Amino acid sequence: MRCPSENNPIHWALPHLQDLASDFSRTFVSFEMGLMKPDAAAFEYVVDRIPEPAGRVLFLDDNPECVEAARQVGFSARTVRGVAEVASVLREFGQFESD
Repeated sequence: MRCPSENNPIHWALPHLQDLASDFSRTFVSFEMGLMKPDAAAFEYVVDRIPEPAGRVLFLDDNPECVEAARQVGFSARTVRGVAEVASVLREFGQFESD
């Protein structure tokens, strides 16, 4: 799994974010890429650096503008707000099992 994020260097260094980041095989952080969503170039940057086709990427965000930009580059994308909505979409895509 890969993780795009809009964090800055100070926030990204926080222990809880580093713990979360360790669950992903690759992270794409805006301050490292020099790009920010919803700019299509941010999504294209990710597509150019992953082995999977864009259609196999599930992108979740609370900003509909970012979700639409992700769809424009071929991602499966959903607007979500809160943990319950994220869990619901992950279950729908077979990526999460509840206890």
